[in-house]
Amino acid sequence: DFNNENKYVGKIDVSDYVGNIEIEEELGTVFFDKLKVSGHIIAETGTGIESSESIQAGTFIEAGLSIKAATFIEAGESIEAVRDIKAVTLIHSGLCINSGRDIEAGEYIEAGRDIKAALDIKAGMDIKSAWSVKAGNIQAEWGVTAIPKKAVEKIN
Repeated sequence: DFNNENKYVGKIDVSDYVGNIEIEEELGTVFFDKLKVSGHIIAETGTGIESSESIQAGTFIEAGLSIKAATFIEAGESIEAVRDIKAVTLIHSGLCINSGRDIEAGEYIEAGRDIKAALDIKAGMDIKSAWSVKAGNIQAEWGVTAIPKKAVEKIN
């Protein structure tokens, strides 16, 4: 349930929800104060997710547009968006982070496997991946780490 400004006004508390949340397609960006689920979060084609606090999922987060949070974005498995993935502090995923455009965090971006953006990956401090970091442009104040190190590459 969303009001005329696309802000969630439903009766279910989604700040610590047990289960999955699936948001229908073509809604544009929908807004939450805080979104935390034990399972997955899916925003269908043409729908993005934004939170004035954090976005967390026990498994994965997928959006047909962008994923943005005022504090952090975290998923046990993967985070994927057709457009941007942005958080003021950190973005953390147990496996992969994939964006059709940019990935940006004020402090850290960290993935248990791959980090890939079609355009830019930017972090105020560190970018860490167990496998690879790939983007058109990669920037981190402290550094970019991928094991094996040759897996950090600029793509065109």
